[in-house]
Amino acid sequence: MLSSPTPIDDLRMRLIWQSEPRCSALAALASRECDIVSPTLRETVAAARSELAAQLPVVAGIEAPGIEDWRALAVLAAAHRDDRDSIGRWLGANLGPQQLRAVAEWCRRAEQEIVDAFPESPQKLQHRLRPLREQWESRGPGLLQHVIENSNLSDRPDRRETKLLLVYPTCGGGGWADPERNTVVFEALLANPDDRLPEVLRLAWFLLQLVDPPRPAAAWIEPLIAAGRHVELCQDNDQTARLAAQLWRATESARPGSTEEPVEQVETIADQLAIDDAGEPN
Repeated sequence: MLSSPTPIDDLRMRLIWQSEPRCSALAALASRECDIVSPTLRETVAAARSELAAQLPVVAGIEAPGIEDWRALAVLAAAHRDDRDSIGRWLGANLGPQQLRAVAEWCRRAEQEIVDAFPESPQKLQHRLRPLREQWESRGPGLLQHVIENSNLSDRPDRRETKLLLVYPTCGGGGWADPERNTVVFEALLANPDDRLPEVLRLAWFLLQLVDPPRPAAAWIEPLIAAGRHVELCQDNDQTARLAAQLWRATESARPGSTEEPVEQVETIADQLAIDDAGEPN
């Protein structure tokens, strides 16, 4: 496990950087199969889900988890070293010791199968952490500060001990914000998918979703792009905002259970971003 703090004094936020292979496996189980880049990994994840869907009702008397449930377990697994503790909290069910042990054993086996299917060992996330952290510490605090100061917030954020959980890039640059557990799960890439949008901006976008959870994730894009120009990270224009909405799957982050196809979601948010304050197309 990698874990160390980064203070953001003005925001009263401290980032705890953390990475564990098993969390990467659970994050893969929280991914939509159509978004998983590796065909082998996609098949492994699908098989694991199918097995659990068949076994969990028999072993524990409850239905198989959905994407949001897997997301919760990925975060809980980073906080609780005992599998049975995290699984008991995750399922929220009154399971007996034998039931918990059976589910925990299945999870450990599935996690290892998924880790083995990764094209690259998640242990190498250490190599991805350092450059991202250096870039964040250089520009990130000022970036967040600028967004907060120019946003309509009734209260300033007070997010002490905010956890940043780095996971293997199953989907080529995904992740999510978990306000309930004050955690961001972030797929760590080796390089920027597009040099016009440094990964520091994507990380800031997820952290901002902890600041004001009721606000749609997509609503943070325009103020974030404006702040990015302020700290010389990107250009502030409609093209950059549209690119961010597409690369970051903005509407999917806001509505992970949506049945709307990704392309349709990108078009929807692009249309929204093309409307100025007067309500007329640009």
